[in-house]
Amino acid sequence: MDAYRQDPRAYGLDRIVDLVTAHEAERLDLETNFLIRFHTQINLPCTDGGYDTLVDLGNALQEQAERLRKQKAQQSEQARQQAIQSGIFDRMDSQTFEEAIATLLRRDGHHHVDRSGKAGDLGADVTAITKLGSKIVVQCKRYDQRRPVGSPDVQRFAGTCFAVHRADLALLVTTSSFTPAAASLANRIGILLLNGDQVRQWQAGELDPATGL
Repeated sequence: MDAYRQDPRAYGLDRIVDLVTAHEAERLDLETNFLIRFHTQINLPCTDGGYDTLVDLGNALQEQAERLRKQKAQQSEQARQQAIQSGIFDRMDSQTFEEAIATLLRRDGHHHVDRSGKAGDLGADVTAITKLGSKIVVQCKRYDQRRPVGSPDVQRFAGTCFAVHRADLALLVTTSSFTPAAASLANRIGILLLNGDQVRQWQAGELDPATGL
């Protein structure tokens, strides 16, 4: 785009479209506005490539932006699904880790599985109802293995999992580990902890945190 900005008269509209659509979709609208404004200022006719008017050019660029957005979203979703199916939790981002936990709950036969995992969820990243009607509330901590979950994390979850979300089973899962203080506090409060190794056992079908509920 830098060469175009220096000498826009040297570019036909086909070449301009190629230049713009080579950019990421989120920049496309900005570039479209620039092109239309600049072409209007220099009164460049729209005769190349079947674009008879600036409106036609703008519409074509906006359609390309939407196609790029959809393609990027589809690729991201495919990458998330592949990560979930791989079971390599350490390579997941926080959102994908939450989706993987929700997938395990569904696989084990629980229903009404919901992944909120956003600001304002009050610690309930994933919720579900067991086959016997008990409510599971899960908080997920996608931490590096060198960073254990501490007692402050347990305290914050304890403040909402039972009183606000009415959990029958409060489950705090992580890709790393827990400090001794966190484990002691969780045991006193009644929160079940699953570290990275235990989550992998769950994924392998060797562990069911909701047994009997």
